[in-house]
Amino acid sequence: MQLPTEKVIKSRKTLLRVARAKVIRLGKLEKLNGKLMHATIGIRNGQGLLSPLISTTKGRNQFYKDKTVHLNLDTQQALQYWTTLLELANRQPTLCANLIPALADYGVVTRRRMAQAGSGFE
Repeated sequence: MQLPTEKVIKSRKTLLRVARAKVIRLGKLEKLNGKLMHATIGIRNGQGLLSPLISTTKGRNQFYKDKTVHLNLDTQQALQYWTTLLELANRQPTLCANLIPALADYGVVTRRRMAQAGSGFE
């Protein structure tokens, strides 16, 4: 699993631009956080770097995406670390076999189970 070079360059530029900012729109920070969460599927080391981003957005009113949020030093450092991590992870891609070590958590849904759950499809 490896990102195209253009996408890595674009993502790094975005991360650096946001990391240098002192204030950012809440919606933009949440969108960036979502992309980084998705990236942690292939880059396991990045999960710990999400904590400052999550704590910055946590407790904010989700309906006001245009409100601005002040970035603290921890969040700015985490974003800068992400730029380095993206480049390093792209040099040594993650094999797809290593992405999901556990079995799938979904089961077979039968009509009987749906009736027990009260879904109305009996």
